[in-house]
Amino acid sequence: MSQTENYADYKRFPKEQEGFVKAIGVPEGHIPRCATYPLVRNINVSYFGGRAGGIGDPHELTNTDRIEWETSPAESGETTVFTWIGASQVWPYKPSYPYSKAVLYVGGEEVCKFPLGRPDSFRIDEKDFKFVFDCKRFTSNIEDHQRTMDVPGISGFYRLEVPPRCITRGEPVRIKVRVEPSTPKYEAAYFIVPRTDALSFNLSILRDEMEQLQSDMTSLKKTVEILYAQCYPQFFPQKMKGRRFLIHTDEVKHYIVPNVTVMSDGEIIVTSRLGMDHADPYSTMMMYRSADGGETWKQEVLFERQGEVVDHRCSPLFELPGGDWIITDYRLGSDWYRGEKRIFTRGEGSVEPTLWVARSSDKGKTWAFTDKPLSVPGYKIEYAEVERKMIMTGTGKLLVPAIFSPGEYNSMAAVIFASDDMGCTWRVHAQLGDWEEYGVEMTILQTNSGKLLMAGRCEGVNGQPGWQDKGGLWLYESHDEGKTWSKPVQSGMSSIRSPGHLMQLKDGRILCTHASRQHPGSIYITTSGDDGKTWDTENTRIVTDDIVQWDACYPCSDQMRDGKIITVWYGNNFGKFHLSGMVYEPEDI
Repeated sequence: MSQTENYADYKRFPKEQEGFVKAIGVPEGHIPRCATYPLVRNINVSYFGGRAGGIGDPHELTNTDRIEWETSPAESGETTVFTWIGASQVWPYKPSYPYSKAVLYVGGEEVCKFPLGRPDSFRIDEKDFKFVFDCKRFTSNIEDHQRTMDVPGISGFYRLEVPPRCITRGEPVRIKVRVEPSTPKYEAAYFIVPRTDALSFNLSILRDEMEQLQSDMTSLKKTVEILYAQCYPQFFPQKMKGRRFLIHTDEVKHYIVPNVTVMSDGEIIVTSRLGMDHADPYSTMMMYRSADGGETWKQEVLFERQGEVVDHRCSPLFELPGGDWIITDYRLGSDWYRGEKRIFTRGEGSVEPTLWVARSSDKGKTWAFTDKPLSVPGYKIEYAEVERKMIMTGTGKLLVPAIFSPGEYNSMAAVIFASDDMGCTWRVHAQLGDWEEYGVEMTILQTNSGKLLMAGRCEGVNGQPGWQDKGGLWLYESHDEGKTWSKPVQSGMSSIRSPGHLMQLKDGRILCTHASRQHPGSIYITTSGDDGKTWDTENTRIVTDDIVQWDACYPCSDQMRDGKIITVWYGNNFGKFHLSGMVYEPEDI
């Protein structure tokens, strides 16, 4: 395997050809990939030349632990090097040995095993084959990514020298990679960047590579800045002083949308979804209980819908006056349905994308679900989502703010559901308007004065009309128990890609817990001393500022019986998925 100098392209050997032309069994335009876990969402693979694009629904693919493809037709029957661009990822961090491995085949013959997720170049001589990896990019698990929706890892050139016995002039060589099963604690994936010009080199390709390098440097500097801030808390007087704790962590499974509730007996309950990814049709709702003020936590399954394809997104918990528990179980279904065609199936059961209500009379041991989901009359698709817990008004009415979709996920509006019989039956209490006008992922509060205050997350993308006025929490109020609402106004509190949460403290102040997924990624608290009319944004405090990538946040708070405040959120630091929290004194705000 002798090298030659050639700067007109990426060729490094006298007889070197494109190692990828067509994937076998993979729809055109999709990224050939294999993994030790099911890929449940569309994904993006970024490599040293930029974005490689996305794949479609994984149900269209078979044999998810292997991929097979054809090279360009052999130009001769002599020894030839076939080169392709690939990427791999292993998470979480693990000991260097034993390696996570994949098996390489040529024409059905096993050639060698090679390591995955190692940010190093390597060379393997096996039989009469030579296999070289030239590492060009390493994206750390602590950088800005979201699991399979934006895959990090290593990428570079894979060069395979194939002997004449495996080559027929004018015919492609068929290559296969199979990812070996890993232990339950570790997962691995391997991808092909579907480029048929891996050996090309021109100004356009160089520009793409430089742009990716500059983007990586920016991401690295942001990460380093956040990590430095953790080493010097004395330089940040706005950071809250309190007791930081870990509720639970998992190195493979993923948490989203925690909700905390302090029960009447003082027990603290946190509910959160646990799944293989940010979206997972086989997820489970979990409950974490603490009887000692958050010092220790016990994990339990809240409920698991056996035999059904359900992505439980979140289940905020509310305690009724009689002691019963009631939740709204928001299930995501839009990703698992395409028109009338069911994408994922599991057994005989299935559910539509809806919002359900469940009730427990034994402190969460068993749950009774409503016969019908909450829905918006007059719309074909009964879809609604709720991220924050319901409230009970002074007249005993239960109110749940939600967003609903009349048919398309990007077409959503705000709605208020109400129950006058302690959650046994529900109705549409009010429809507010389009989400771009009223926001999404609302939190609701009835203040001591009796008015209803609601906050909604609004979105803004740089360059889009009005983006300067978005990215904060919108606030709106009602003086007739939620039948009509004022137009939303900006609060001045950050809520970039994460909703807020409202509660009233025992001292009368209203506390808003909010966050930002953009740099510097942080969890914040801000108070209002005048019933939510104005907010002390000049003295916004930082609960934590270690949100190093955007798969995190959704904070919420509650006040314990001793007056201390507990704030919880979810995150992903160093590839470790976790539920975290802090307990602090209200007078320190």
